[in-house]
Amino acid sequence: MRSGPPNWERAAALHWPRCARRGSSGGIGPAQLDQIEIYHDRVRETVLTHLSPAARRWCHDRLARVLEVSGQADPEVLADHFLGAGDRLRACDFYDQAADKAEGALAFDHAARLYRLALELDCRPPAAQRRLGKKLGDALSNGGRGAEAALVYLQAAVGATAAETLELKRQASTQLLISGHVDEGLTLLRTILGPLGLSMPSTPQGALLSLIRHRAMLRLRGLRFRSRDETQVSAEDLTRIDLCWSAVAGLSVIDPILGADFPQSSQSPKPADIRRRYAGGSAIKPAALLVMSSCTFSKAAASR
Repeated sequence: MRSGPPNWERAAALHWPRCARRGSSGGIGPAQLDQIEIYHDRVRETVLTHLSPAARRWCHDRLARVLEVSGQADPEVLADHFLGAGDRLRACDFYDQAADKAEGALAFDHAARLYRLALELDCRPPAAQRRLGKKLGDALSNGGRGAEAALVYLQAAVGATAAETLELKRQASTQLLISGHVDEGLTLLRTILGPLGLSMPSTPQGALLSLIRHRAMLRLRGLRFRSRDETQVSAEDLTRIDLCWSAVAGLSVIDPILGADFPQSSQSPKPADIRRRYAGGSAIKPAALLVMSSCTFSKAAASR
């Protein structure tokens, strides 16, 4: 006996020419798919109105399986059909794939929406859910939505390992700082500096003295270094380096003197990081001098 509601194929054969037309996927070459396009959206709405929930699930399931076997369907379309069929796990997998595809095409807002759909299905183990949260945060940050990205990173840090939590909080603090949420970003940054043996001056005068001290140490030490492969550097040192550069990215405009001090705290043996350290300090120096001269001018004007 044929599965599914009776007489559907016969009814479709009799009436579809009046309601739809044969189209294509819009692609080129052999990967092009034949499709049935409804002439008007009211036709689709009317058909759906007359379908029971069980019939809808049956249609979604049949479409999902046929499209999956074809190997040419868009992952987002497959995800929608599997979700309509009630298969939340398969829908989550295909939303994840569709989001990765959108991320690769630089469609960050679309990727964030798809990652969020996959995350909200909540049908994966906690570790996999955290990885989805990390992907969502990356898509939001790449799309310029720093405050939202920070919140997602902090949510993903719940229940994570110590190393994962530190990395996610580092990214969250960076996004808060560069998106203008300075107080929240600095508060979060201070909470993760301590465990790595780093500190941040609490006053502008302290930041300036720290910068002068580090520059003097650098002058005495010189610019020589011994290059080492990244695998020869401890994970803690690599995390400390990344944290310093996150602070530079977030503080370079907000507090250029404090931002200029952080590259001097990064003692990386990798040539790329050494170049970034000196380039970062050189790039921030004019901004720091501008701020200092502005403050001097303001004080002089006030004394008059």
